[in-house]
Parts: sequence; C-alpha cells; structure tokens
Amino acid sequence: MADITRRAARKLETHLQAGELVRAALLCEPRGTYGVGSLALAALPRTTDRRLARRAADERSGLAGLLPGSSFALVMTSDRVLVSATGGIRFAEPEPIYEHEDVFAGELATKGLGRRLTLVFVDGSATDVDLQRGQPVERAIELLGPAPTV
Repeated sequence: MADITRRAARKLETHLQAGELVRAALLCEPRGTYGVGSLALAALPRTTDRRLARRAADERSGLAGLLPGSSFALVMTSDRVLVSATGGIRFAEPEPIYEHEDVFAGELATKGLGRRLTLVFVDGSATDVDLQRGQPVERAIELLGPAPTV
C-alpha cells in the first residue's frame, strides 16, 4: 500500500491552514465494501458496490451521517480532522471537517482481508469503516483518542 498519509498531505496542501501539519491519514471504505465483501464484489457488477456504499451511508445519522457514502480519506492534522472523498488518487475538497474533540476511535477488528474501525462522534453517533491493511491505523487511533465512556 502506498503511503496514504504523504499522498493526502500533498493532495490537500491547499486546504490546510498556515502551520497545520498532516499527522496521519486512513483510506476508508463504507462498511461491507472491502475485505470479505470485496471477494464477492469481484464477481458481481460494480452497481453492487455502489448499493452497499449507499446502504452504509443511509444507516448513519448525526455527525457520522456527514461522512461520504463512498471511499474517503480520514486525515488527522495538527489542528483538525479532515474528510476527503477519494478513490486514492484524486482528493475532493475536505467535507466535512471535524474538530479533534468531535471524533474518536472505537473498536478495531480484523474483518476478512482488512480491518474494521468504529468511528465514534461526540454527539453519540457512530459508524464502522473498512480499512485496507498496511495503513497507519495505530497512529490514527492514537491521534483520535479513545471514545469517551458514557
């Protein structure tokens, strides 16, 4: 896997504030569209992939509902957490942008060929995202911090 953190820093450079540094980035897929699901998708039409992504997005609410329904980069900077829709090469303008206090790392599990991370938001909403192996997951979790206990 290419260094997604360096690529995100380069691609999103014009969207960073003065002195803001990219600390880590994760390429995220909607739950169920990577890992074991990707094996089945190889044999099915691309519309199945889009349907799974739409279903994952429809299940979200609150701050979690602001995340794209397709692949996105979760970029932790020194000041904020940026979200940029991406296929890994082109990065869209960051939308949404969260404060560090708004998003946390929940459970991390191994799922099929990848890993699944729960993103927990300050408003109580949460969503699972699938991650490819080889990404700086532990660094990202450290930067996001653990989800507050209720």
